[in-house]
Amino acid sequence: MTYRPVRELPGPPPRPHKKKPKLTSAQFATNGYVLVEDAPSYDPRQVQFMKKKDLQRHEPPRTEDAPEPAPRKGGVLLPIGGGLFIGLLLLMFTINVLLPFWNGLQTQWHFGDSHIAQYDQSGHYFVGEVYRGFVTVYDIPEGHPEKAQTFMLQSATDNAVVVFETRDVNSDGIPDVTVGTEGSPIGVTLYGTKDDRFSKQPPEVTK
Repeated sequence: MTYRPVRELPGPPPRPHKKKPKLTSAQFATNGYVLVEDAPSYDPRQVQFMKKKDLQRHEPPRTEDAPEPAPRKGGVLLPIGGGLFIGLLLLMFTINVLLPFWNGLQTQWHFGDSHIAQYDQSGHYFVGEVYRGFVTVYDIPEGHPEKAQTFMLQSATDNAVVVFETRDVNSDGIPDVTVGTEGSPIGVTLYGTKDDRFSKQPPEVTK
């Protein structure tokens, strides 16, 4: 028997080549999978299968490299303009409403502190104030309020303080009361009469 080297022996016969069946989406749908090419936003570079539950939360391709949108021109000016408008409204409300209300309230609270003057003379109680631009004097006889009189005298500023002084202007022996405002010369006289009253006219003119 002739010796033959192993490399010269005949090899086994080749196996017949079986063609693999092509995979379809229907074959994987029964197991909960789907082909990527059937999914939305499909990228042809991807070769894989995805579960359907992953497909539902599949995010679109990232846009990190995409240029950012340019900001709108009115995006910054709108808040600034709105703030200025609101500030202007608050300023107008303060000047036209709050300040007049506060000044009136302060005047009402402290009007009697210095704007009302009181004076006693010869059994008469005098109250003086500036009312609507005129010095107003109220003469109230002691014990006889029904005989009270009101005198509208010279003009004066609203914040003026009324002052009184006792004089005998016409030298008839009956005290008279001169009325004026603080810081200005006293120029109006209330003349005393024999019947214990006061008048803006001298006694010789009074009938």
